[in-house]
Amino acid sequence: AWVDLPDEEGAPTYANSTRSVIRRHAAEVFALVGSTPLHGAADPLLELAVATARRLQLFVENFSMNLLLNFHIAQLEHGGRVEQGRNLVQEFYGDVGAVRVVFHEIPGKRWDSLSHLLDRLGISHRPIAMAEIGVEAANTSQRLLERNPSLWYIGVDPYVRNDGLYEDVLRRLAPHLKSARFELHRSTSLAAAATVQDASLDLAFLDARHDYDAVADDIGAW
Repeated sequence: AWVDLPDEEGAPTYANSTRSVIRRHAAEVFALVGSTPLHGAADPLLELAVATARRLQLFVENFSMNLLLNFHIAQLEHGGRVEQGRNLVQEFYGDVGAVRVVFHEIPGKRWDSLSHLLDRLGISHRPIAMAEIGVEAANTSQRLLERNPSLWYIGVDPYVRNDGLYEDVLRRLAPHLKSARFELHRSTSLAAAATVQDASLDLAFLDARHDYDAVADDIGAW
């Protein structure tokens, strides 16, 4: 079967290969179908449809992430070698040969994953304080604040040469700013961290600069 075919040799793969993602989720769907009685009551069929739809959502997330990661790193490697005679991937990220995307059974976007973490922290039973480093358009901030009335949120982004986006975020999140559940620091990560009291946060979401040194600095600061 095509699912069992080996990955193509020579294809640039920095995350899981496209075929390995398909194999993973196809196997799960086959297992679901094989364990569901297809005759009799309608409830098992409805449950199968729901589980299959959820699996499809997970597949789309995993598939798109692998395509993006493989494509962009391949472009970076090709551009570095052809245009500059340098291995930019090695210089920026070190040995990426062992990088693999981990499959998580949490469907949806980043705010869905963060909602899962907030649930684990007990947000339905107590107030939670978190910070997002790298707010940009505040799509994550807005959704988390709307979903969680007991969430207190610090957002950080320097908005370098981007007054328009900064003002748009202030406008869209004005109700949360007014209720004092949201603070927006227009500053760098390290400068903002210096203004936040130690041990005052339950969760920090680091999504600013993604190079090694910056991430290490953010982890140390937050």
